[in-house]
Amino acid sequence: MKYESCCSPKHYYLAVGQNGVVDANAFANMQATLMVAFSLNKPVVVYFDSASSSCYIGGITISN
Repeated sequence: MKYESCCSPKHYYLAVGQNGVVDANAFANMQATLMVAFSLNKPVVVYFDSASSSCYIGGITISN
C-alpha cells in the first residue's frame, strides 16, 4: 500500500475498517489528535492511500 502526504485532495475520509484504522479506538485517537492540532493551530501531515478515490486516512502527524 502506498502512502502519500500532500495537499492535492480537498477532502480526506477517516473510517473504521479502511486503510489501517482497525477499530473505534484508533478512530477516536486520530480524531483527538486532529482536534488537538486544530486547537493549537498546528499543521498536520496526513498520510492516505492514493490508490483510493476516497483518500482514506491511514495516519497523521502533528508538525511543528
